[in-house]
This record gives sequence, C-alpha cells and structure tokens, in this order.
Amino acid sequence: MIRLLLNVSKYLLALGLLGYVINSNWLPGNENGLEAVWQKHFLEGKPIHLLFLFASIFLFFLGVCGTIIRWHLMMLAQDMGIGFWNTMRIGFIGFFFNTLLPGSVGGDLVKAAAVCKNQSRRSVAVTIILLDRAIALWGLIFFSGATGAIFLLAGYLGEGNGAAATKSIIKITLVTPMASRTI
Repeated sequence: MIRLLLNVSKYLLALGLLGYVINSNWLPGNENGLEAVWQKHFLEGKPIHLLFLFASIFLFFLGVCGTIIRWHLMMLAQDMGIGFWNTMRIGFIGFFFNTLLPGSVGGDLVKAAAVCKNQSRRSVAVTIILLDRAIALWGLIFFSGATGAIFLLAGYLGEGNGAAATKSIIKITLVTPMASRTI
C-alpha cells in the first residue's frame, strides 16, 4: 500500500510540475508563448513548417543513435559479446522506458537487466551503463558551458542570472579535469 502511494505521489508531483511549467509559459508576453502557438496552429489551423519538424525529429533520432553507439563501443571495449543490433534494440527499449517511467534511471535499469540476463560479468555491464551516464552528464555540462560562453561573448546574455550560471559552468568545466589529474 505504501509503495502504491509513493508511486501515485511521484506521478502527481510530475504532473503538477508539468502543469506549473505550462501555466507559467502560457502568457510570456510575446508571440512565441504557448497561448500564441495554440491559437495560431490549433485554433486558426495555420500549418507548421514540416521541414523544421522533420529536421528536429531526424536530429533527435541521430542523437539517440549516437548515445546507443557510444554505449555499444564501451561494451565492445570490455568484450561483452553483444552484437550491434542487439545493442541498438536494448538501447531503444531503454530510451523508451527513460521516457515513460518517472525518474531518469528507468531505462538504465531496463538496459542493465537486459544486458545482465546473459552475462557472467554483470558488475562490468552495470558499471558500463553508469559510466555511460556519467560521460553523458559531463558532455551536457561541457556543451552548456561552451554554448553559454558563445552567447556570453556575443553579448546575448546580460549580467543577470544567465551570465552568472554560464560563468559557473565554464569554471566547473575548466577546473574539474585539472583537479582530477592531481588526485
């Protein structure tokens, strides 16, 4: 019973946060707000740019394939004996569950269970999944810092919170590799 209440509370929290984000972005005061998009495309029936839609879907698919290929290369480096198409299948199943399940590790658990089912080196398989998640996080931090630095140098960010956050991310990106070399 407690587990059911915990799961229901997770979904309610997620739906509440989603409702807050939609509500706070509904009327931002310009023509790019959610209300304007709803009015223009759903109520007035103006078409969307299909080229941009398909380009974004393609780039999204390419990014997911890139993460699965990175994971496959890490599995190959440890001689885990999983074929490319099997890795792609498990990776897409994991991506599906990352999207569906609450929390951000649902797909990783599914990938770990699928890989460990036929492996004798289960700890290595789970470690590869955790290392892949850490590499992705570091890449996200680095990409955010680099993008923020470009926008900061181009003058698109003022001296507000965006500039302060960008400077912090740049410092973390530069200091962390130096600190890890000294350990």
